[in-house]
Amino acid sequence: MYPGDNIIVIGDHPKDAILSKNLNCPFIGVLTGLHSLDDLKSINLSNYMIIDSVSDLIIDDIYSLI
Repeated sequence: MYPGDNIIVIGDHPKDAILSKNLNCPFIGVLTGLHSLDDLKSINLSNYMIIDSVSDLIIDDIYSLI
């Protein structure tokens, strides 16, 4: 969709996951307590990861998605 760019959506809301699906890009869900793991997984994404906190995110996780 954006040639030459690697886009990853990071968010804590199912709407963020839907945006990722619409952009056809990976999604990193962050469990901030506003929405559950099941809420984020219910979007049925093919390329995603769910983490407990942004501080848990490491560069290798990002590279594994792109």
